[in-house]
Amino acid sequence: MILAPTAERLTTSVGSGVPSMIISPDSDPANGNGLVSDPANYASGAGYLDHIEHSVGTEYAGRLDAEYKIDGGFLKSLAGGLRYTDRSAVTDSSTYLYYGLTRALSPDLYEQRLFRGDLYRGFQDVPTSAVFFDRDTVLDHGATRQALATFVDLSQQAALRAGVGYASSTAARRARRLIPLMAWRASAAAVRCRSTAISACD
Repeated sequence: MILAPTAERLTTSVGSGVPSMIISPDSDPANGNGLVSDPANYASGAGYLDHIEHSVGTEYAGRLDAEYKIDGGFLKSLAGGLRYTDRSAVTDSSTYLYYGLTRALSPDLYEQRLFRGDLYRGFQDVPTSAVFFDRDTVLDHGATRQALATFVDLSQQAALRAGVGYASSTAARRARRLIPLMAWRASAAAVRCRSTAISACD
């Protein structure tokens, strides 16, 4: 959901310390009061970009260890094991469709969210609050489309209510690893060596 306020002047400072952002009106009354917390300043220029994604990832992992202890002689024990992982991920994604709103949203679809006191550990040089699309509605893709359908052009209402569909996944990402491990312990000096693809001692 894209809301376009009529704020006219933006002053930012990012040179040092905590960044600041101050929004203020200009000298033209026709542009409104410049407050990002006033729903009346969001009466035009809004739009909705319809797009959805669904990602699923799975992982299977296992390990197998064995140790054989030797009585007497140079070797104290022999140990070995296997490590196995199988990871996969699939992402389904829709196309992008943009809908421009033809009129201001109804007041029940707006909500204000506080900035000052929540950002930068209470830093004051940010707007007190701003207007956003209703959070409970926007978290539901279907509810969002239905709520906005009457605010777009009549020729687009049916398409917005139907929504965009998932495109077929091109390919699933998958990675498998099987790592063998070996270790031995000597009685004279407690030296242990492991070997995977490259042998190493510690």
